[in-house]
Amino acid sequence: MAKVTENNLKELKDFSYVAISLAVASVFSSASVVNAATFSFSFSDENLSAAGVPGTVEGTIELPDGDGIFAANSVVVTSSPAEVSPPNGTDFFANAQLNSFEVIEGEIINSNINFSSSTNNFILSFFGSSFATLTNQATADIVQSNINSVNFTPVAVTTSEPSSVITLMTIGVLGLTSKLKKKS
Repeated sequence: MAKVTENNLKELKDFSYVAISLAVASVFSSASVVNAATFSFSFSDENLSAAGVPGTVEGTIELPDGDGIFAANSVVVTSSPAEVSPPNGTDFFANAQLNSFEVIEGEIINSNINFSSSTNNFILSFFGSSFATLTNQATADIVQSNINSVNFTPVAVTTSEPSSVITLMTIGVLGLTSKLKKKS
């Protein structure tokens, strides 16, 4: 049997402290992870208005993850016809007058939103069972579509969960600690 030295005991204690710290960090980091669901949207003008502009409006919506009725955390128009186009990447979330999305089994099934851009020059709306619009307030140009023609598509986002990495590191350190205990 190997002789236990003061140096071996110190190393064992150091590894134990690291393992305990990692285990505690793993628990707290897994509790603080907040998941979000990102959806892309698109709709094209269907000539519902005399001021209709041909073309397609596309963007992204970020909602809390899961099923339920949620307010969006972010609504960004990424592309649209030049006549109604807000500055690229405008997040409409800041000026929400209505902000409600219903999600069931990962699909947006209902929406009731009315957002204006920070300059109030552009309005983005998805009204319940009626229509979707992006309007340039200055020119009255509009892209308008029936709401059932709007495509809401979940965006697959792959992120590594910090708690998983910490848990794996903890298991490794605990294994190393146990190996050192057996040696001493």
